[in-house]
Amino acid sequence: MVNMADAVLIVWDGYSKGTEHTIKYTEKTNKPTTLIRVEEENKL
Repeated sequence: MVNMADAVLIVWDGYSKGTEHTIKYTEKTNKPTTLIRVEEENKL
């Protein structure tokens, strides 16, 4: 998906290894990227 995109929007909870890999890969492409880091309130 990153290869086909003009820009990348990533929403990440800080835990998903797949999303973490995508973030690292996207950094290498120099494409415009927005990373939204979400934190879950009242996490059990």
